Amino acid sequence: MTTTNVSFSTLMAVATTSCLKAEPRRDTNLRNENQYMESHEKLSVRHALMSDLDRLTSLSIEVQRLHSDALPDLFREPNPEALRKYLEKELKLSLRKDLNKDQGETSVLFLVAEQENHSIGYLLGKTVNRSENPFRHSAQVFYVDQLVVARSARRLGAGRKLIEAAETHAIAAGTYTLQLDSWAFNTSAHHFFKQLGFTPINIVLAKELTAD
Repeated sequence: MTTTNVSFSTLMAVATTSCLKAEPRRDTNLRNENQYMESHEKLSVRHALMSDLDRLTSLSIEVQRLHSDALPDLFREPNPEALRKYLEKELKLSLRKDLNKDQGETSVLFLVAEQENHSIGYLLGKTVNRSENPFRHSAQVFYVDQLVVARSARRLGAGRKLIEAAETHAIAAGTYTLQLDSWAFNTSAHHFFKQLGFTPINIVLAKELTAD
């Protein structure tokens, strides 16, 4: 997950860092806030279609590159063909109406964010039913597997709109918890998710070992 947002209070804090330039910088940031609101109003979210596959693949390549650059020992270099094949499979599941839940098939939500008919981001998620075990209660959550916004379109509100649409979908399905995970290096995403009300519930730690 790689999207961040910006608040009006943040913009005004920047504007007042230097009293000598407070007035012109405040005007500039007010214009930026107005531009954000205009961009937000032009955003729309819809269900993904097979015709979106090429653009979805391009967006996936971009976010895969971000992860492989940050953690090259863990994440593979983007493979366009493999990413396209994966997205195509998930897209087909999202469009199906005859899922066989007895065989473990899960309803998939695949959303696209658009600005002026141009796809700038997507959300891929699914409802997950977790069985009760000796340690944990049973639970049903909506898990956001991927949230992607093009680098050139960040801070326009696309990520927020996609999450809000997922929330609406989850509630309509009787699910009242959204979950996702984010890698430690992606601090801008952590800030964005906190703004939307997400809180940490599990922290995974790792330690590299040597033979000697």
